[in-house]
Amino acid sequence: MAGSTLAVSRRAGLGSRAARRLRRTGIIPGVMYGREAEPLAIEVPARELRRAIQQAGGTSSLLSVEVDGSQHMAVVKEIQRDPVTGKAIHLDLLEVTKGERIEVEVPVVLVGEAHKVSHAGGRVDQEVFSLRIEAEADKVPPHIDVDVSELEVGEVIHLSQIPLPPAVRVHGEPGLVVVVAHAPVGAAKAEEAEEA
Repeated sequence: MAGSTLAVSRRAGLGSRAARRLRRTGIIPGVMYGREAEPLAIEVPARELRRAIQQAGGTSSLLSVEVDGSQHMAVVKEIQRDPVTGKAIHLDLLEVTKGERIEVEVPVVLVGEAHKVSHAGGRVDQEVFSLRIEAEADKVPPHIDVDVSELEVGEVIHLSQIPLPPAVRVHGEPGLVVVVAHAPVGAAKAEEAEEA
């Protein structure tokens, strides 16, 4: 079941001039791509899009998209943003069916407190902030959790060590470093001095 409903309208005016006019009124132009259907030009109020994504738990979550009374399941394929303001300027949705396996980008979220690292004066650095995963459309997790509570200074967490939800496959090298627990700055300098 989709996590949130997004009401969109068919877009009548096409082209960059019409898109600029929509954006000035707080409406984002977009396209919904279907597996068999032709791409559908749509428009959605920016506030409505923010609300739906927040309610769903993120851009990788399944949305129930309502277009002129008809219901569709879709995921956000891409939100293009203005490079200066960061505001959404175009939306691409991908229509999916229940049980269909899709590939999406999901955020990586660190959970827990790395007490052993902080007590030693070290720090935890997150090296990877999102992962490309494959899962059934209605079972895509809103994020992948990485537990750092047992991490010690000098340790790393590789991609292969991250537990995934059932039937979720991640794309990437198993040896990819996702999290690093660094030694205190003074300890690292002392070690460099000893090696010199």
